[in-house]
Amino acid sequence: MKPPGPHRDTPDPLAISLPSGSRAIPHIGQASDELSDINSPTFFGSMCCLVRSNTNPRFLGLVTAGHVFTYGEFYDYGGVVGNNDRRSVLINGAPAGHLYLQQMGPDRDIAVALLLPPSDVLQNYISMSHGYYEIGEADLCPETPNLTLSSRGNNTRDGFALDCNVTRPIDYNKSSVRVSNIILAGSTNQPDTSHSLSVPGDSGGCVVHKTTGRLVGLILGGDDHFTFVLPIKKVLDEFDLKPF
Repeated sequence: MKPPGPHRDTPDPLAISLPSGSRAIPHIGQASDELSDINSPTFFGSMCCLVRSNTNPRFLGLVTAGHVFTYGEFYDYGGVVGNNDRRSVLINGAPAGHLYLQQMGPDRDIAVALLLPPSDVLQNYISMSHGYYEIGEADLCPETPNLTLSSRGNNTRDGFALDCNVTRPIDYNKSSVRVSNIILAGSTNQPDTSHSLSVPGDSGGCVVHKTTGRLVGLILGGDDHFTFVLPIKKVLDEFDLKPF
């Protein structure tokens, strides 16, 4: 299925309402929510974090991977999407908002859904109010796990940061794209014995630094040995969004 084309017009995102009759209230928790859109309700992704706008106090958004809204294809909407692409976003199968922003490129694969009805935050929601954590050389191959990954289906697990600033080819549905700034996470502290911590459907899930609780990034994908994690601070800063 080819995703719809990008549109560059940017009307007030809060002026667009949900389909008539929708009364669903999402209960936000990274380990419990499945994300999809109304055009492909069974192509699931996971939740990274909630975001607020630095300029619009009414804005409440939800971050996931950009390819959740292209059904696994590499297709860039270019940022804030226009009216024709603002289809409904589903949380656990119920309409909860609409697609607001999507970008895919050499260093990013991210989407933000604007949540329109009131939202409850579950007690197990991992708050990102502490800010970001940048993985560096000193964080690699530690003796004990230093990352916590969380994704849909109550799939929360600890892992190890094994490498950072990595460039790898990512096999999307119809193309292979080299993506940079990847953090490699694994099941052990040695790359030779590690296996992936993630499975299909985990894309967009959150990765936090285990000790500080700060946001490392979102789950991009993985292979047999590693989970690929993408930092998202740069993108969110560009659009004046901040996690909480």
